[in-house]
Amino acid sequence: YLCLAITLGALYNFVLPPLSVPDEQAHFLESYKLSSMILGSEIYDDTGKQLIRVTDNDAMEYLHNIASIAGWYHSFNLKSEGKSEMVPSVYESTVSTNAPHAYIVPAIGISIARVLNLSGHILLLLGRYSNLILQSVLVTIAIKLIPYGKLFFLVIGLLPETIYLFASYSYDGLNLTLCMLIVAFFLYLYNCSKSIGIKEILLLGILILLMMPIKIVYIVFGVLIFLLPKEKLRILKKHIGIIVLIALIGVVGYGVINYNGIVSIFGSIDRLEEYEYNSPITLGYIIGNWQLTIETYLNTILSNTSLYIQDALGVIVGKNRWGENLGYRVPSWIRVILYVFMLVGLEDSHKNKMPPLKRIITVILGLLMYLLVLTSMYLACTKIGNSTIGGVQGRYLLPIIILLPIIVKNKYFNLSVDKQKICVVGMGAINILFAFLTFFFYSYNYFL
Repeated sequence: YLCLAITLGALYNFVLPPLSVPDEQAHFLESYKLSSMILGSEIYDDTGKQLIRVTDNDAMEYLHNIASIAGWYHSFNLKSEGKSEMVPSVYESTVSTNAPHAYIVPAIGISIARVLNLSGHILLLLGRYSNLILQSVLVTIAIKLIPYGKLFFLVIGLLPETIYLFASYSYDGLNLTLCMLIVAFFLYLYNCSKSIGIKEILLLGILILLMMPIKIVYIVFGVLIFLLPKEKLRILKKHIGIIVLIALIGVVGYGVINYNGIVSIFGSIDRLEEYEYNSPITLGYIIGNWQLTIETYLNTILSNTSLYIQDALGVIVGKNRWGENLGYRVPSWIRVILYVFMLVGLEDSHKNKMPPLKRIITVILGLLMYLLVLTSMYLACTKIGNSTIGGVQGRYLLPIIILLPIIVKNKYFNLSVDKQKICVVGMGAINILFAFLTFFFYSYNYFL
């Protein structure tokens, strides 16, 4: 998996222009900010705008004045050629969550490029490759840990959408890898561990706390701790107090760090008067218009859920030369093949030792996470008068999909073929094909 993921990520980086993932410019600037802190250089100018090198500023805008994708590679210079002067960035970070640990590794890659005086093009790619290697390693560890469903995790880790995220600055890739580690470690403790002590619980809790600031809606993963088998637990009462204290510190710390964002999203609870059309949703509006809110949720769930699942498999959300959306989805026939590979990956789930009740609880947790995803987007990206919730992306469902090894228990089919060869070769071929189709799509639609 590790070799294949890094190779395919390099291929995607060749095909896709840097900063073409949703909000990647913002994630790049967050990584750059951390790099400036590491190097001890100035972060902002007197007006509060973030400072970056001239060569990096130019690299963020390269496609506006280059006639082809080949032109991007012809424009590569190893060194910055005297363009190390710091200037205000033309963009501002729009990242609403505070999760600096999500940018440490790409920030190190950026810092290396700055110390070596490498060009902006090389810097962009070096930061991306740093993220790719980190997340590929973490998924490899998850595959190693999980007692069954290894091929399912391999397929999820090689979905076009997953490689697309891993080979970028987006923190959605790290969020997914942490969720995969949580599920893998949980199933390892449930199926393989002879006893579960305070160290194992704390490690699982640390993974959850690392994931939580990136996407708070997946905090529901914390409930998995309570689904561990009681007969294996070797925890003293004082240990329970320590666990509860750490959890409280994590939740309170998140609230303090992100206080302004929480307040701005929820708005005033007391404001129950009439709201203007196309103004932001607040908690006060929800309370005063709960019937319309329920209707909006139902419209979204019934109309868009299947589309979100399709997009979770692979969708490129790029922009054209004039900044308008220019997305490309995995063709429907490839999606069918991906579903088959996921089914093959779940063939060995007959080893699932979870009782039916706990599996049902896990289904409920997945549905709750979906509702939390919708709620976060309802408050952040939806305007009054919209019939459906805006801003929901298919990639938000990937952490929910990885719950399937906990939920599913195969009793219906047994495959005698070489499943590993089928999944590895098949996923590699699909990604190569999708990379070619994406390359053709953007070459034709962006430049012509």
